[in-house]
Formats: sequence, C-alpha cells, structure tokens
Amino acid sequence: MKPKLELAGQRYGRLLVQKRSKIPQYWVCLCDCGKICDIKQANLRVGVTRSCGCLFKEVKAARPPRPWTAEEIERLKTLQVTPGVLALELNRTRANIEKKRRELGLLNDNRKRHSSRTDAKHTKM
Repeated sequence: MKPKLELAGQRYGRLLVQKRSKIPQYWVCLCDCGKICDIKQANLRVGVTRSCGCLFKEVKAARPPRPWTAEEIERLKTLQVTPGVLALELNRTRANIEKKRRELGLLNDNRKRHSSRTDAKHTKM
C-alpha cells in the first residue's frame, strides 16, 4: 500500500493546503482571496487548479473584449427576433441599470426597489 501524501502547509498557486477533506482524495485549501474550498489532490499536484476561481475572474476582467467577426455579424443579422428574445434582453438591460443605480446609491430604499422591480415585470412591449 502506498503511503499517504501529506500536502498540508504546501502552496499551489493561490491555494494554501490546510488539511485533508472528508471527501477521499480531496484537500481543504485556503485561497489568497479568503475562500475555503475542497480541491482534488491530483488537480493540485498537476497544476490544473491554482485558485478557488478568483484567478479566472481577474484574468477575464482584465482581458479586452473580443471583437465581432464578420460571420457573427451576418448570423446576428439573420436571426429572427421574437418577442420572447426581446423581453429577455429588455429584462437583462433593466436589471443592469437597476444594479448600477443601486451601486451609485440612487436606489437604496426598499419601496423604490420593489416598485421598480414590479414596474419592470409588468411593462408590456
């Protein structure tokens, strides 16, 4: 029988291994961002997992948006826009606007938030 590996105290990317998890072959790790997560032993040792997911979010946020290709633009032109698709896009846009207003402190009263939500739900196209 192979001896069990002892990874406690070792660092893999942003993860500091704390102890063995209750799940076999998993370790409890503390990420630099403060999140605690269970990570598979093989993923730690090979380097597949380097953080709790915060590294991916940071890299993705720093990456410039990819420009549209000519094929994608043509495909978008040919898509049939149904009322359902329009409603989804409108709700997404309203949610983003409401989120931004909340961040700026313009929508901090619960009554205002509730009324704007119900207005958004009952608005017809």
